[in-house]
Amino acid sequence: GGFIIAGSNYGQGSSREHAALAPLYLGIKGVIAKSFARIHMANLINSGILPMTFADEADYDKIDMMDTLVIDNLLDSVKNDNSLIVKNVRKGTEFKVNFALSDRQRDIMALGGLLSYLYETQKNTLDNLTKITPYRSGGYMIIDSATNRNLELIETLREKQKKGSLLWVLDKT
Repeated sequence: GGFIIAGSNYGQGSSREHAALAPLYLGIKGVIAKSFARIHMANLINSGILPMTFADEADYDKIDMMDTLVIDNLLDSVKNDNSLIVKNVRKGTEFKVNFALSDRQRDIMALGGLLSYLYETQKNTLDNLTKITPYRSGGYMIIDSATNRNLELIETLREKQKKGSLLWVLDKT
């Protein structure tokens, strides 16, 4: 898994459901943003993706493509704290991030998302769910232009260049 580094009001607009689903399919484990759209933050938690905000927004500008970010003791922090330290291994620096979770949201995150949480806590009420089948439209995911832009799939938001986009990273691997 990895992280998405985002600016202000991440997940706003009509594509907020896709903005939580696409990172889930990409294996993203957390989003570190300056701020979140309220509903999108709940969608991330339900997907098992931890929404975190920069304690100091200036740290946003200190992260570059291909930096390796590490969080130690994540599960303990999710259960017991409201902040944690992110290490930038490539640069040898650290920065603080915050998260605001209710007790229920902490349990959801600790179990990896809402479906896992429901499975563990509501075993007797899910008898009607016998099989979950993913919906596939022609074998690919449809991503609208806002989601494409916000996830920086083809070009970056800041420079409007391919370098730094997901496509650029994939081309480099």
